[in-house]
Amino acid sequence: MDIPGILDFLKVLAANNNREWFQEHKAEYLSVQADFEELLAGVIARLSPWDESVAHVLPRDCTYRIYRDVRFSSDKSPYKTHIGGYINARGKKSNHCGYYLHLEPGNCMLAGGSWCMPADMLRAVRQSVCDRIDEYRAIVEDPAFKEYFPLVFSALILVSACISASALCW
Repeated sequence: MDIPGILDFLKVLAANNNREWFQEHKAEYLSVQADFEELLAGVIARLSPWDESVAHVLPRDCTYRIYRDVRFSSDKSPYKTHIGGYINARGKKSNHCGYYLHLEPGNCMLAGGSWCMPADMLRAVRQSVCDRIDEYRAIVEDPAFKEYFPLVFSALILVSACISASALCW
């Protein structure tokens, strides 16, 4: 797997984001896609011992398309300038929590959780965190946790949100 090669391809794609260039470099993209799926396979293998629900997930089922939906966008660039995959036992479109891997020149990340939950589910998650705020703070304020996850939402802001939300009865 060649992560620098993936990032190099994405840089060049960003400078040449058109169908003609992409068609001429389709073989290179397919190699990038294979490298990314190899990376996802490694991540799945590392996650599986402590999250058995993802052990059966195949990398090709996690990978997002490179093609952008430009129908309602003012930016008509046909291709994404990043590559991403969502490892989720119930599929990419599930509300079930999962793990997201994003490679983009200058903006790589590994994230966990759920994106765009329905309102009732989001309310329940927020309430659960508020009900266990001391446990949450102990986790996110632990120096070992902060070493790996320095950008976690501030616990103090969350406490304020919980107090405000409780007062409003969500």
